[in-house]
Amino acid sequence: MTSVQHAQLLLSAEKLSKQYGSFFALRDVSLNLHAGEFVAVMGENGAGKSTLMKILAGMELATSGVVRVLADETLRVAKGRDLESAVAIVPQEIDLAEDRSIAQNIYMGNEPGHRWFPSARKLNVQAAELLARIGSPLDARQRVGDLDSASKQMVLIARALARESQIVIFDEPTANLSPRESESLFEVIQSLQSDGVGILYVSHRIPEVMRLSDRIEVLRDGSHSGSWPTSSTDEGQVVNSMVGRELDLLTRLEPYSQRGTSKLSIKDLRIDGIGPINLDVYEGQVVGIAGLPDSGREELLRGIYGAEGEVSGSIGVNGAEIVKADIREAVQAGVVYLPGERRAAGIFPTMSVKSNISSLVASRYTRFGLMRSSKLAAVAEEYAKAVNVRAASLDLPITSLSGGNQQKALIARLLATEPQVMLLDEPTRGVDVGAKSEVYSVISELTRKGMAVLLSSSDLPELLGQCHQILVMFRGEIVATLEASQTTEEEIMAYATMGHAIKETA
Repeated sequence: MTSVQHAQLLLSAEKLSKQYGSFFALRDVSLNLHAGEFVAVMGENGAGKSTLMKILAGMELATSGVVRVLADETLRVAKGRDLESAVAIVPQEIDLAEDRSIAQNIYMGNEPGHRWFPSARKLNVQAAELLARIGSPLDARQRVGDLDSASKQMVLIARALARESQIVIFDEPTANLSPRESESLFEVIQSLQSDGVGILYVSHRIPEVMRLSDRIEVLRDGSHSGSWPTSSTDEGQVVNSMVGRELDLLTRLEPYSQRGTSKLSIKDLRIDGIGPINLDVYEGQVVGIAGLPDSGREELLRGIYGAEGEVSGSIGVNGAEIVKADIREAVQAGVVYLPGERRAAGIFPTMSVKSNISSLVASRYTRFGLMRSSKLAAVAEEYAKAVNVRAASLDLPITSLSGGNQQKALIARLLATEPQVMLLDEPTRGVDVGAKSEVYSVISELTRKGMAVLLSSSDLPELLGQCHQILVMFRGEIVATLEASQTTEEEIMAYATMGHAIKETA
């Protein structure tokens, strides 16, 4: 945290509103940011955070209100391109040129050297220096399309820093990062603050906000609902301001004792260098998978679902073996998969909310090539209601929804198939505490009805609170099987980072 009492004002937003028809996404929101200050902006999904950040970054125009930024030692009214040049943003959704190198993505449109003849050597050298600054071991010459989601997030951060702006917006920057990568990012942010850079930080991870921020601003339903110096508030007050009700997300499940029917049985599974993997998930059980981003946990879920290339070994569902790792056969057997990267691999961005939810069951309501639209609409309505998707209309594009509501729409899509086994990869990534609570309630209700859930997450409190058992992966293998009610974050991280428990010293 920094002292900003006498620091220079970098940005002033006054009474910003954003209206779509009769709907206000943002209403009369004001905000100031000083040099070296870390301001956290919090709120449920749909509260208006992303809309506010897009306006401040010049990506959208406000319907009313004014933004001023520091220019030539004077606060000047700015919008559009003026803001784009003054404010750098690390977006939540990954938006990179997949077929280009890391260095080319970092300096796209701002390549070193002559405008018509940029220097490839300087490009790679400068990109490598930026990557080293944020503690990333990535090779600047590597193709972005070959990276995992955590590495792509580091590229986005490096790209924003390359702008050398006095104001940087971070939108859920640690959602894809391991604890070690997050700590490296925090050190970079603190270095930026020391250089007088103002930080606007959107996150649903309350502990990191309480630790790092100087001030917390809370939005609810598009309006300002709370503002405090961080030292003057606590987690409970912040959550209450966000959702208007108290939430308990940290309770733990009772130990699983049924051991009835094995819904999912994996024997000697090998997936492109991962394995052998052996595990069982029983009726009504939630089994968590912990591990660093490169541990193989994402590939494991994709392999079970038939989306990860060559697979050997045995995959059994309800006692029947899936003959080949194939998505269609997996779905027919009652296995569904929620990908961790919803924009790249989850939603159909050109389709409506209704069509996204009903897409997996469309064939059930098609006869002689004709789709029964009314039936599909009823299915979408039923499952959207079941998980509380908040949308003015299910006919709107799914991209018009907040990130949390997009995630809930994807869960509704899976539920519409009436599955037996759910494979969930980062089910609450980028989701606010209110939506998290709703997702957890859905999972709890499904397991009460006998569904088996395999849940991969980088959120350790989530694994501890929502799982009966936790499997820890390290370098492609399961190195520990832990009962969630008896383990700790420290024990999980020891296995995830070293492959073994911490050895006690005499």
